[in-house]
Amino acid sequence: MKGLSLKGVLAYDKRLNYGKRWTDNVYVYTKNTTTGNFDRSPYQNPGLAENYFQESQTEIQGHLNYTNKFGKHGVSALVLLLQQERPQNRFNASRSGYEFSLFDVLSQGPATNAAGTITETIGGGKERFALRSAAARINYDYDNKYMFQASLRRDQSENFAPDVRTGYFPAFSLGWVVSNEAFMESTSGVLDYLKLKGSWGKLGNDALGEDIRFLYLSRYGTVNQTYAFGGAIVPGLNPTAANPFVTWETSTKTDIGLEARFLKGMFGVEFDFFNEDRNDILATRFAQIPASFGGPLPAENIGETNNRGIELTLTHDKRVSNSFSYNLKGNLTLTKNKIEYAAEATNVPDAFRVAGHSIASYYGYKAIGIIRDSATLKGYGKATAFPAGLGDIMYEDVNNDGKIDNADRQWLSGGAIPEVVYGISGGVNFRGIELNFLFQGATRVHQQLTNNAGFAFFNGGRVTAEWRDRWTLDNPNGKYPRLSTNATATTNNYQIPAGPAYGLGGNSFWIEDASYLRIKNVEIAYTFKPAILSRIGASQLRVYATGQNLATFTKLHNVDPENTNANGWYYPVQAVYNFGLNIQF
Repeated sequence: MKGLSLKGVLAYDKRLNYGKRWTDNVYVYTKNTTTGNFDRSPYQNPGLAENYFQESQTEIQGHLNYTNKFGKHGVSALVLLLQQERPQNRFNASRSGYEFSLFDVLSQGPATNAAGTITETIGGGKERFALRSAAARINYDYDNKYMFQASLRRDQSENFAPDVRTGYFPAFSLGWVVSNEAFMESTSGVLDYLKLKGSWGKLGNDALGEDIRFLYLSRYGTVNQTYAFGGAIVPGLNPTAANPFVTWETSTKTDIGLEARFLKGMFGVEFDFFNEDRNDILATRFAQIPASFGGPLPAENIGETNNRGIELTLTHDKRVSNSFSYNLKGNLTLTKNKIEYAAEATNVPDAFRVAGHSIASYYGYKAIGIIRDSATLKGYGKATAFPAGLGDIMYEDVNNDGKIDNADRQWLSGGAIPEVVYGISGGVNFRGIELNFLFQGATRVHQQLTNNAGFAFFNGGRVTAEWRDRWTLDNPNGKYPRLSTNATATTNNYQIPAGPAYGLGGNSFWIEDASYLRIKNVEIAYTFKPAILSRIGASQLRVYATGQNLATFTKLHNVDPENTNANGWYYPVQAVYNFGLNIQF
């Protein structure tokens, strides 16, 4: 049949991994503050650990494709079947206390030491992953003016019970190239291209994490040395809660937009409005029951969130002459996400509820200033579980009960997910000399600095430069509170209380504006003219220099604004410079 094709795929992949670690003694010398000599650490007998992992994956695919043209009508269709299975096995063992460093094999190590203590460990496990999917899609277009696409997926996941294992996920899109209509001929030369488009689709998620698979099965976890029987302490089993109705998390997306180009491609615009509703998000109801309940709760499909916004892209391309041209492009995305429903207790204060606020918002105590003098301290007069004095941070007493406690926690700000993302790129070409650049940035985003990134002397660490402007008797108007070597949550200035579900705990003093603008990439290049290349027998020669992450403009201290680890525990962003040439003969 014309336009019909069939394709079958059978794939088998095998993966093996073997690891071996031999730990030998290394002496460590520590200075004795009493004698002034260096004391050597005691001898540590060598140890050996080995692990083995194997995984095989079998995948079967069947494709049925059809494509044909009937005058002004174009039709294409696809049917896809897929099945995948991936079993895994792993094994590990170790022994320590080797007498010699000559025999690095497990059988040569002792199972127990001289005191009778066990020195060996043995572990292992097996897993199996499986997926079965079917999908169908049809495309139709008429005279390059009207376009339609519809699709349907049918997926089955092993993560769910047989009765709720199957999910159906439809989608469709429409497009109308208005500029190809006869009534648009009068706009020729001004409006080159105009397309209106819209789409709607539903997606499913079963990737709940390897540690929370098979939530529909009743299981038991081992509990070591807990129960007393016959005068001995013995291990036991702890039941986990199961839910046979756990099923797919779903995402419903809608997009409406347009694309247009003007004046022979000199200007272009693309605009989209998008909306995404996530439903059946997996969560538990721990926040709705008292801690005295004491038992496990099953996971349920109860969470709901919404994300909506707009995307705008503007382009400008201009060839001034045969030797000079330039281009500019700007893009802007505005988004707003919100938790529509989360499992919360009925008596949670409105100021601390997560529903209605953005995902990963910051909650906690709102800082209202620093106690700069005795009069301010007396006027503050709040009873706290973490005593406050001169140079310490003051917090808002939300319920006006004269004390600062958990009842005074509230929503503070949005988190590390930016609501505005933008970029500017472009280039200039003059007589073979090129300059290309990319700026990117974000705003309406915050980060809470903690630990090494914010606190002085955290974990025995050092003090960052901004602490020079701290409160002292001689500098009562300093930006930062007084110094303290106790940078923990037990002190007034470093209060980071636990946050609610879907949120992060903190206090507003350490929450900073993480807006930024970064020179992401700059390239300078020169392409030699053919007259020069003919002398060396080359067809093309281009020399270039590029730089990445050249500069970042931000008010954020100590951490990179694109980093979401506000502890400061991450590898810093590097500036990278490249120089090279490209020559062809």
